[in-house]
Amino acid sequence: MTQDSLFAQYCAVYNNGQKLDCDFEENINIKAAFNKSQEAYIGNFQSFFNSGKGTCFIKINDNALIWTILKIPNGEYYAPNKCILKKEDSLPIKKEKELVDNRINLPFDYEKYKQVCIQSNTTDCQKKYPSLNKTEYNKVIKIIDIKEGAPESIFSIKPISQGNISIYLLNFEGDSSSQEIVTINNNKIISRQSIGYAMPEEDTYDSFVINPDMTIDIYKISFDNLNKKKSEKYKILANGTISKI
Repeated sequence: MTQDSLFAQYCAVYNNGQKLDCDFEENINIKAAFNKSQEAYIGNFQSFFNSGKGTCFIKINDNALIWTILKIPNGEYYAPNKCILKKEDSLPIKKEKELVDNRINLPFDYEKYKQVCIQSNTTDCQKKYPSLNKTEYNKVIKIIDIKEGAPESIFSIKPISQGNISIYLLNFEGDSSSQEIVTINNNKIISRQSIGYAMPEEDTYDSFVINPDMTIDIYKISFDNLNKKKSEKYKILANGTISKI
Protein backbone atom coordinates (compact mmCIF):
# COMPACT_ATOMS: atom_id res chain seq x y z
CA MET A 1 0.00 0.00 0.00
CA THR A 2 1.20 3.51 -0.87
CA GLN A 3 -0.39 6.96 -0.67
CA ASP A 4 -1.97 6.55 -4.11
CA SER A 5 -2.41 2.78 -4.65
CA LEU A 6 -3.26 -0.45 -2.85
CA PHE A 7 -2.46 -4.06 -3.81
CA ALA A 8 -3.88 -6.71 -1.51
CA GLN A 9 -5.40 -10.15 -1.07
CA TYR A 10 -8.52 -11.24 0.80
CA CYS A 11 -9.67 -14.57 2.22
CA ALA A 12 -13.43 -15.04 2.64
CA VAL A 13 -15.04 -18.01 4.44
CA TYR A 14 -18.70 -18.85 3.83
CA ASN A 15 -21.23 -21.41 5.12
CA ASN A 16 -19.19 -22.58 8.12
CA GLY A 17 -16.14 -23.28 6.01
CA GLN A 18 -17.96 -25.14 3.22
CA LYS A 19 -16.76 -22.47 0.77
CA LEU A 20 -13.34 -20.79 0.87
CA ASP A 21 -12.77 -17.83 -1.44
CA CYS A 22 -9.05 -17.85 -0.63
CA ASP A 23 -5.62 -18.52 -2.00
CA PHE A 24 -2.87 -19.72 0.35
CA GLU A 25 -0.12 -18.30 -1.83
CA GLU A 26 0.68 -14.58 -2.00
CA ASN A 27 -1.43 -13.85 -5.10
CA ILE A 28 -2.93 -10.36 -5.29
CA ASN A 29 -6.64 -10.11 -6.15
CA ILE A 30 -7.31 -6.48 -5.14
CA LYS A 31 -5.93 -3.47 -7.03
CA ALA A 32 -7.20 -0.02 -6.05
CA ALA A 33 -6.24 3.65 -6.37
CA PHE A 34 -6.69 6.37 -3.74
CA ASN A 35 -9.65 8.71 -4.32
CA LYS A 36 -8.92 12.05 -2.62
CA SER A 37 -12.50 13.30 -2.63
CA GLN A 38 -13.73 10.22 -0.73
CA GLU A 39 -10.49 9.63 1.18
CA ALA A 40 -10.66 5.96 0.29
CA TYR A 41 -9.25 3.41 -2.15
CA ILE A 42 -11.50 2.45 -5.07
CA GLY A 43 -10.60 -0.26 -7.54
CA ASN A 44 -11.08 -3.78 -8.84
CA PHE A 45 -11.12 -7.17 -7.15
CA GLN A 46 -11.45 -10.69 -8.51
CA SER A 47 -12.65 -13.80 -6.71
CA PHE A 48 -10.31 -16.79 -6.46
CA PHE A 49 -13.13 -18.75 -8.13
CA ASN A 50 -12.09 -16.95 -11.36
CA SER A 51 -15.19 -14.79 -11.58
CA GLY A 52 -15.29 -11.51 -13.47
CA LYS A 53 -13.97 -8.34 -11.90
CA GLY A 54 -15.95 -6.38 -9.32
CA THR A 55 -15.46 -2.89 -7.90
CA CYS A 56 -14.62 -2.32 -4.24
CA PHE A 57 -14.40 0.64 -1.86
CA ILE A 58 -11.80 0.45 0.93
CA LYS A 59 -11.53 3.10 3.64
CA ILE A 60 -8.84 2.89 6.30
CA ASN A 61 -8.65 4.77 9.58
CA ASP A 62 -6.64 4.36 12.76
CA ASN A 63 -8.70 1.48 14.17
CA ALA A 64 -10.51 -0.19 11.28
CA LEU A 65 -10.76 -1.02 7.59
CA ILE A 66 -14.14 -0.59 5.88
CA TRP A 67 -14.82 -2.82 2.86
CA THR A 68 -17.77 -2.23 0.52
CA ILE A 69 -18.56 -3.81 -2.85
CA LEU A 70 -19.72 -1.12 -5.29
CA LYS A 71 -20.19 -3.50 -8.22
CA ILE A 72 -20.54 -7.25 -7.83
CA PRO A 73 -18.51 -9.48 -10.21
CA ASN A 74 -20.01 -11.96 -12.63
CA GLY A 75 -19.69 -15.56 -11.49
CA GLU A 76 -19.02 -17.19 -8.14
CA TYR A 77 -17.56 -15.13 -5.27
CA TYR A 78 -17.88 -15.07 -1.47
CA ALA A 79 -16.48 -11.72 -0.36
CA PRO A 80 -18.96 -9.86 1.88
CA ASN A 81 -20.87 -6.95 0.35
CA LYS A 82 -19.87 -4.81 3.32
CA CYS A 83 -17.79 -5.41 6.44
CA ILE A 84 -15.66 -3.60 9.01
CA LEU A 85 -12.35 -5.14 10.09
CA LYS A 86 -10.98 -3.84 13.37
CA LYS A 87 -7.36 -3.93 14.50
CA GLU A 88 -6.54 -6.63 17.03
CA ASP A 89 -5.42 -4.09 19.63
CA SER A 90 -8.80 -2.36 19.40
CA LEU A 91 -10.71 -5.58 20.16
CA PRO A 92 -11.51 -6.78 23.69
CA ILE A 93 -8.71 -8.95 25.07
CA LYS A 94 -9.80 -12.54 25.67
CA LYS A 95 -9.30 -13.92 29.13
CA GLU A 96 -6.73 -16.67 29.36
CA LYS A 97 -9.38 -19.29 30.08
CA GLU A 98 -11.19 -18.37 26.83
CA LEU A 99 -8.15 -19.21 24.70
CA VAL A 100 -8.51 -22.75 23.37
CA ASP A 101 -5.73 -24.94 22.06
CA ASN A 102 -7.31 -27.81 20.11
CA ARG A 103 -4.04 -29.60 19.49
CA ILE A 104 -3.80 -33.09 20.96
CA ASN A 105 -1.18 -33.67 23.65
CA LEU A 106 1.06 -36.70 23.30
CA PRO A 107 1.09 -39.63 23.63
CA PHE A 108 -1.52 -40.42 20.99
CA ASP A 109 -2.39 -44.11 21.12
CA TYR A 110 -4.62 -44.97 18.17
CA GLU A 111 -6.05 -48.06 19.91
CA LYS A 112 -7.17 -45.90 22.86
CA TYR A 113 -8.64 -43.38 20.42
CA LYS A 114 -10.71 -46.18 18.83
CA GLN A 115 -11.98 -47.29 22.23
CA VAL A 116 -13.19 -43.79 23.12
CA CYS A 117 -14.40 -42.53 19.73
CA ILE A 118 -15.32 -45.59 17.65
CA GLN A 119 -16.08 -48.57 19.88
CA SER A 120 -17.75 -46.59 22.68
CA ASN A 121 -18.50 -43.25 20.94
CA THR A 122 -18.59 -41.52 24.32
CA THR A 123 -19.04 -37.81 24.99
CA ASP A 124 -15.35 -37.70 25.93
CA CYS A 125 -14.35 -38.23 22.29
CA GLN A 126 -14.28 -34.58 21.13
CA LYS A 127 -12.85 -33.48 24.48
CA LYS A 128 -9.93 -35.91 24.41
CA TYR A 129 -9.45 -36.03 20.65
CA PRO A 130 -10.66 -32.75 19.10
CA SER A 131 -10.60 -32.84 15.29
CA LEU A 132 -10.09 -29.78 13.10
CA ASN A 133 -13.09 -27.58 12.40
CA LYS A 134 -14.27 -27.23 8.81
CA THR A 135 -12.23 -24.10 8.07
CA GLU A 136 -8.96 -25.56 9.38
CA TYR A 137 -9.75 -28.91 7.74
CA ASN A 138 -10.23 -27.29 4.32
CA LYS A 139 -7.00 -25.31 4.69
CA VAL A 140 -4.98 -28.49 5.36
CA ILE A 141 -6.72 -30.33 2.49
CA LYS A 142 -5.79 -27.49 0.12
CA ILE A 143 -2.14 -27.53 1.22
CA ILE A 144 -1.89 -31.31 0.86
CA ASP A 145 -3.79 -31.06 -2.44
CA ILE A 146 -6.21 -33.94 -1.87
CA LYS A 147 -8.69 -34.04 -4.76
CA GLU A 148 -10.48 -37.35 -4.01
CA GLY A 149 -10.83 -39.64 -1.01
CA ALA A 150 -10.58 -36.94 1.65
CA PRO A 151 -9.91 -38.07 5.24
CA GLU A 152 -12.81 -38.61 7.62
CA SER A 153 -11.08 -36.37 10.15
CA ILE A 154 -7.82 -34.51 10.74
CA PHE A 155 -6.14 -34.03 14.13
CA SER A 156 -3.53 -31.42 15.04
CA ILE A 157 -0.71 -32.88 17.16
CA LYS A 158 1.03 -30.68 19.73
CA PRO A 159 4.83 -30.98 19.30
CA ILE A 160 7.28 -30.87 22.18
CA SER A 161 9.02 -27.80 20.72
CA GLN A 162 7.41 -24.45 19.90
CA GLY A 163 8.78 -24.16 16.36
CA ASN A 164 6.97 -23.37 13.12
CA ILE A 165 6.26 -26.99 12.21
CA SER A 166 2.59 -28.09 12.24
CA ILE A 167 1.88 -31.81 12.64
CA TYR A 168 -1.38 -33.35 11.42
CA LEU A 169 -2.80 -36.86 11.67
CA LEU A 170 -5.08 -37.77 8.76
CA ASN A 171 -7.67 -40.48 9.46
CA PHE A 172 -9.17 -42.18 6.39
CA GLU A 173 -12.21 -44.45 6.72
CA GLY A 174 -13.96 -46.70 4.21
CA ASP A 175 -13.80 -50.36 3.17
CA SER A 176 -10.30 -50.15 4.57
CA SER A 177 -8.95 -47.58 7.03
CA SER A 178 -5.58 -45.85 7.08
CA GLN A 179 -3.76 -43.09 8.91
CA GLU A 180 -1.01 -40.74 7.78
CA ILE A 181 1.18 -38.24 9.62
CA VAL A 182 1.93 -35.00 7.75
CA THR A 183 4.25 -32.15 8.73
CA ILE A 184 3.75 -28.66 7.28
CA ASN A 185 5.74 -25.43 7.42
CA ASN A 186 4.77 -22.14 5.73
CA ASN A 187 1.85 -23.82 3.96
CA LYS A 188 4.13 -26.43 2.38
CA ILE A 189 4.45 -30.15 3.08
CA ILE A 190 7.72 -31.19 4.72
CA SER A 191 7.04 -34.94 5.15
CA ARG A 192 4.16 -37.39 4.79
CA GLN A 193 4.21 -40.95 6.13
CA SER A 194 1.68 -43.78 6.35
CA ILE A 195 1.56 -45.12 9.93
CA GLY A 196 -1.68 -47.15 10.16
CA TYR A 197 -3.65 -49.49 7.92
CA ALA A 198 -6.48 -52.01 8.35
CA MET A 199 -8.16 -54.30 5.82
CA PRO A 200 -10.78 -56.62 7.39
CA GLU A 201 -9.93 -59.53 5.05
CA GLU A 202 -6.35 -59.71 6.39
CA ASP A 203 -5.15 -61.43 9.59
CA THR A 204 -3.41 -58.36 11.06
CA TYR A 205 -3.61 -54.60 10.90
CA ASP A 206 -1.14 -51.77 11.53
CA SER A 207 -1.67 -49.43 14.45
CA PHE A 208 0.57 -46.90 16.18
CA VAL A 209 1.49 -44.73 19.16
CA ILE A 210 2.89 -41.21 18.73
CA ASN A 211 5.13 -40.72 21.77
CA PRO A 212 5.98 -37.48 23.66
CA ASP A 213 9.56 -37.63 22.33
CA MET A 214 8.11 -37.40 18.77
CA THR A 215 8.88 -41.03 17.94
CA ILE A 216 6.17 -43.18 16.37
CA ASP A 217 5.91 -46.89 17.18
CA ILE A 218 4.12 -49.00 14.53
CA TYR A 219 2.54 -52.29 15.64
CA LYS A 220 1.18 -55.35 13.84
CA ILE A 221 -1.97 -56.39 15.70
CA SER A 222 -3.88 -59.64 15.23
CA PHE A 223 -7.60 -59.30 14.47
CA ASP A 224 -8.26 -62.61 16.31
CA ASN A 225 -6.56 -62.14 19.69
CA LEU A 226 -5.30 -58.51 19.55
CA ASN A 227 -1.72 -59.63 20.18
CA LYS A 228 0.63 -56.91 18.98
CA LYS A 229 4.21 -56.84 17.79
CA LYS A 230 6.30 -53.75 17.11
CA SER A 231 7.24 -53.63 13.42
CA GLU A 232 8.65 -50.17 12.65
CA LYS A 233 9.70 -46.94 14.34
CA TYR A 234 9.84 -43.37 13.04
CA LYS A 235 10.85 -40.01 14.49
CA ILE A 236 9.59 -36.52 13.66
CA LEU A 237 12.69 -34.33 13.61
CA ALA A 238 12.79 -30.67 14.62
CA ASN A 239 12.80 -29.56 10.97
CA GLY A 240 9.61 -31.57 10.27
CA THR A 241 11.28 -34.47 8.49
CA ILE A 242 9.87 -37.90 9.35
CA SER A 243 12.75 -40.37 9.55
CA LYS A 244 12.70 -44.16 9.96
CA ILE A 245 14.88 -45.30 12.88
